[in-house]
Amino acid sequence: MTCKEPGPWPEARPVKPLVDSLESVDPVLVKLSNRLHQRRQAWLGELAGQALAVEWASPGGALQGSREVLLTLGHEPLRLLVPAQPLDELLGDLQGQAPTNGLDPLALTLLTEMALLELIEPIEARLRKSLQVAVRSRLPQHPNFVVSLTVSIRLGDAPAFPVVLEMTPISAHWVASLLEEHLLKQADALPQLRLKGRIEAGQAPLRLSDLRSLRPGDVVMLDYLPADQLRVTLAERLQARGRSDGSHFCLIEAPQPVPPDMENAMSDADSSASLDSQLDDLPLKLVCQAGSVEVSLAQLRELGAGSLLLLTPQLQDGVELLVNGRKLGQGQLVRIGDGLGVRILSFATP
Repeated sequence: MTCKEPGPWPEARPVKPLVDSLESVDPVLVKLSNRLHQRRQAWLGELAGQALAVEWASPGGALQGSREVLLTLGHEPLRLLVPAQPLDELLGDLQGQAPTNGLDPLALTLLTEMALLELIEPIEARLRKSLQVAVRSRLPQHPNFVVSLTVSIRLGDAPAFPVVLEMTPISAHWVASLLEEHLLKQADALPQLRLKGRIEAGQAPLRLSDLRSLRPGDVVMLDYLPADQLRVTLAERLQARGRSDGSHFCLIEAPQPVPPDMENAMSDADSSASLDSQLDDLPLKLVCQAGSVEVSLAQLRELGAGSLLLLTPQLQDGVELLVNGRKLGQGQLVRIGDGLGVRILSFATP
C-alpha cells in the first residue's frame, strides 16, 4: 500500500550534482604536491654555528604573525613564511641586536641573505641555479604561488618551528627534484594498519562445473608442498613457505611476490561455444586455509627465514574452503595414498 498526501505539490527542482560544486584541481599541481609531500629523512646541517634539522612535509602551516622572506630561484619567485621570533634572532645576531624594523627593504634583504648564506650556497651548487633573497618590488605583482610545503625547523636546542615554503609550478619542480636526489624517502610505519594473511595447506584448480557438482563427503585431490610444509599468503601479494606448530607459523624463506596464476588464463576458450558452456569452463582455485595471521607493515618488512607469526585461534577444527578468496565451506584434510586431499564437510554451492 502506498500513502499519498493530497496536493498541491511543491515545484520539483533538479538537484545540483555534487561534482559541480567541487573545487577544480589541476592534475599537474596534484602530482607536484605529492612529490613534495613524500615523507623523507630529515636534512641535517648547520646555521649560525648551531645544529640545524629540517623535517620535510610537516603538518600545520604558518604561525600568526609570520614574516615574509621573498626569494628567486633562477628567475622563479618563492616565498618563505617564517615565525617572527627566530627570524629576528637570526638577523639580530648579525647586526649586534639592533632592531630590524627600521631598516629599508633593500638593507633588510641584504641582511637576510647574509644570514642564510650558509644554506643558499650549497643549494645553488646542487641546482646550478642562483638563489637570492629578493625585494618585493623586483618580483611580479602577483606571483603564481600555487604550491606550498610546510617544514619543521629546529635550530640548536630551541623548540622546532614551522616554516611555509610557497612556490610557482616551475620552482616547485626544481625543489622536488632536489629533494628526490638528495633525501631518501621515509616509509610511514602506519602502526594501526594490519594486513591479513592465510595459512594454506593445499589447493586445487577447478572448473565452475566441477565446483557445482561438489557435495559433502566428496574428496578433492590437492596440490601441496612437500615435507609437511605450508604456505602463508599475505595481502594477496606475497607468499612464503613454512611450518606450523599449531600456535605459530615459522617461515623457512623470505616472502616472495605471488606468481601469476597461469592456469586461470582463458586464452584457449572456444569463441564459438555458448555462454553457458564457457562459464562452466571458468577456471577457479580451491584453497584449504589451515589458519590465519595478522602482521603490521613494520613486521612485513622484516620477515625472513626463521621469522615467527602468531596464528589467530581457529573457531573450528579442520580447514576452511576458499574459492577465489571467498569462504564457501569447511573441510577435513585426508591422506590419499602418498598424496593429500580434502573431504568436503559443508559447502555452499554457487
